[in-house]
Amino acid sequence: MNTPQNRNASTGDSQLTIAKLINDAQADKSIKVILLHGGKYFSSGNNLSALTNAGTDKEHVKSFGGRGIFDCMNPYLRAINDSIKPVVSVVRGGALGIGFTTLSHVDFVFCGPDAHFMTPFMKTFQSPEGGSTMMFPQLMGKRMASEVLMLDKTMTAKEAVACGFANSIIPELETEPEWFDALKIPQIKKLLSTDYTTLTNCKRIMNAAKDHKKFEETLEIEGHGLLNSWLDEHFNGKLITYMQKLASQKAQRAKL
Repeated sequence: MNTPQNRNASTGDSQLTIAKLINDAQADKSIKVILLHGGKYFSSGNNLSALTNAGTDKEHVKSFGGRGIFDCMNPYLRAINDSIKPVVSVVRGGALGIGFTTLSHVDFVFCGPDAHFMTPFMKTFQSPEGGSTMMFPQLMGKRMASEVLMLDKTMTAKEAVACGFANSIIPELETEPEWFDALKIPQIKKLLSTDYTTLTNCKRIMNAAKDHKKFEETLEIEGHGLLNSWLDEHFNGKLITYMQKLASQKAQRAKL
């Protein structure tokens, strides 16, 4: 992900691009590991400006939002979830919203010391997405998942490792440039040294053990829940007010 000007905000087009790259990599034997990262800031989540720009016409919002969820976001998540190549994420800075929920479908999460994770669904008047209502309780436990999803808790890198959501913190990432040498992460180096057939066979078997039916049901339920939140007659106004407040706070901090 490489749009640092908006902290790698996710869009339908970027999700489809990543999904295609992952899907195309499946049959390519020269590719053993898929690395997903965003330089010094993993992702600020879905581009909220696109939602406010969609306006208040319900038919337009329904069409625009439905495409974004069912034609872009869900295929993107399926590509990650179904990959027979290990998907490794390296998180520096923030992983917000879909940037956070995406991580529940990858195989490894390595963090820089400054990594932090948040799904601001409550403060942005939305509902959970990305399969998070299924995956978060499984990965981090119900109590932590409830705080993250219902209280907009910001989870630190240390907390992510402690609850089992992330593998480890890589201290060296703190001083690495925007684009870093992934081989400095020893686990990635070890994955690349593993026999291709043995590794992909292991991943296929692990994929077969997943509850694919429940995963699809969760994406469907979450998708309609999210779309319904966008269709609420007060949603656009409340989101604009929230974003204006954020902009004001940012301007105030810039003056300090």
